[in-house]
Amino acid sequence: MNTYKKTLTPVAAAVLAVSLPSAAFAGDQNIHTVAVQTEIPAEDVPVMTDIIFEAALANAASKTLDEDKDWFRVVYRDARTETVTRNASSDAESRYLDMEDGERIYLEIPTTDVTVQVQKIDFEMGSGPKPADGNSFLAKKLILPDS
Repeated sequence: MNTYKKTLTPVAAAVLAVSLPSAAFAGDQNIHTVAVQTEIPAEDVPVMTDIIFEAALANAASKTLDEDKDWFRVVYRDARTETVTRNASSDAESRYLDMEDGERIYLEIPTTDVTVQVQKIDFEMGSGPKPADGNSFLAKKLILPDS
């Protein structure tokens, strides 16, 4: 499994490119998966959804070129947006402190709610002419638009 870190303006994204087939297509060894997880402001979800999808396409294109293929076709796309609670302080490891006498003390740790979106695409790759459908992309055109 390869892990990449990218920065999307104005947010930071952790990008995970997985070379194993997804569970949905476990029997098809020609299916690859790319997932992009990004923390975004709740009010920016509609705009950021498209930007995050473009980041997933760029990672699929990069993976396609790494495999010496010309094009890829998206066969499955999933986008999930959820609000998660996380510690506001990066040095807070736990909400509880275990005492020597066995007592457990609850610690007041400041938290914040953040909106996280995960987009996943499953895709197949190929060489030669690109299929003539709206879900197929020339890898070089996404990575090097002037090529």
